[in-house]
This record gives sequence, structure tokens and C-alpha cells, in this order.
Amino acid sequence: LQDLDPSEKYDAIYCREVIEHLYHPRDFVKCAYNILNHGGVFYYTTGNYSSVNDFATWNYVRPVGHINYFNNKSIECLFEDFGFR
Repeated sequence: LQDLDPSEKYDAIYCREVIEHLYHPRDFVKCAYNILNHGGVFYYTTGNYSSVNDFATWNYVRPVGHINYFNNKSIECLFEDFGFR
């Protein structure tokens, strides 16, 4: 996203299982917001650690690749900080 021309706008961004790999997810979300058209859609997926009963055995824990773990509240706050609804 950061390599795209910031003057170009998009109707949708599809981001599947990416955000948990980023060192700076806030920069990524801000960039996404800035290149979306008004009313555009940012579709993403990521793991939800709030639904995990035993974090130690959760298959999503991959310290080498997964840098961030989100729950419903943390991901909501991240997106709302930049104007997403």
C-alpha cells in the first residue's frame, strides 16, 4: 500500500491474514484509509485471540511470523483511530 500513488483512490482493499505480520499496523491502516474512496471498503481477516480458551495451544501463535495479536476491541480501536466505521 505504501508504494501506491497517494493521489489514486480505490473502492476496496482486500487484506487477508496480513495485519498480524506487520511491525507497524497503525501505519498500514492509516495508509489504507487515505487511499480509499469515501464509502470504500477495507476487507481484512486476522486471528481473534479473545475467543481462545488456551493461548498456549492456539494454532495461530507463530512467534516467527505473527508479530501482533488482536481481539475485537483492539482491532476496533485501531481502525476507529483513523476514521473507519
